[in-house]
Amino acid sequence: MNNKTLKDIFKEQKEFQKYFYDPDNLSLEDKIKFTKEYILSVHRELGEVLNTLPWKLHRKEDKHISEANLTEEIIDCFKFLLNLCIIWKIDDEKFITEFFRKTEVVKQRYQQEIFNAIKKDDKVCAIDLDDTLACTDEYFTKLYNEHKGTNYKNRDKIKEKEDTLVYENFKHWYRESGEKTNIPLKEGAKEIIDYLKKIGYKIVIISARPNDIYNRIFPDTIEWLNKNGISYDAIYFEKDKHLKILKHLPQLSFIIEDNLEYAKQIADLNYVVFLVSSYTTENIKIDNKNILIVNNLSEIKNRIIIDE
Repeated sequence: MNNKTLKDIFKEQKEFQKYFYDPDNLSLEDKIKFTKEYILSVHRELGEVLNTLPWKLHRKEDKHISEANLTEEIIDCFKFLLNLCIIWKIDDEKFITEFFRKTEVVKQRYQQEIFNAIKKDDKVCAIDLDDTLACTDEYFTKLYNEHKGTNYKNRDKIKEKEDTLVYENFKHWYRESGEKTNIPLKEGAKEIIDYLKKIGYKIVIISARPNDIYNRIFPDTIEWLNKNGISYDAIYFEKDKHLKILKHLPQLSFIIEDNLEYAKQIADLNYVVFLVSSYTTENIKIDNKNILIVNNLSEIKNRIIIDE
């Protein structure tokens, strides 16, 4: 039995590459050069894989396939892909971690694109992510203060007082850093999710995070949800997520949101929205019965019982 592991494979390939260059001491220019060469080589080897198969529709070819030749050509492709991993510092541990994280992303993107888990007659609700389930503003402000030596109370104060470029540069770093996986969970978030699942709701998490610009936002979001034990049936990313989700799922029973303006827009379309906020009917005017103000997520459970 062969006891070799993925770690051994990476080590073997890296040692072989030392005949040509030092993988640990490549300039950026060298990395780009070798990346181009390896991509071209993979394309060539993929053609060799195809050549082992009787794939041409316009020719009557021998249907015999040499599995040994096929395997060898596939391994050649993999070796060049390994070289790409090595020059960009992707070792066996990182490969495994990113492989399974990407697998989750692919699964969830499939669910997001077609809402495969949700049928027309399902009981569905949508729940906003940032500052509804996650303490996003609080955590961002904490990080900013730690990095900049400031003492801001919230993100709005940062935007108001700080230079725009300084703020935008930090926001860019924040989105690329993976820190979104460390945002604390709002009190009562897991409990209300578990309750909604228990009484038969399909749950769609909605977010305006720019996952189309930052590749890691999707996997970081999934990691955060899984790490905090948040059950969900689909994730929907869109700038105007609170409105566009209604076009995809017109049967939505309600949306849970923390933004007053978004809540008003949802309610104006005759949908129920739970506004999780410190707002009270004394300091704001709510003239739409579809907006149900709650002070925290735990209150929603009782309101759902009453409404049902």
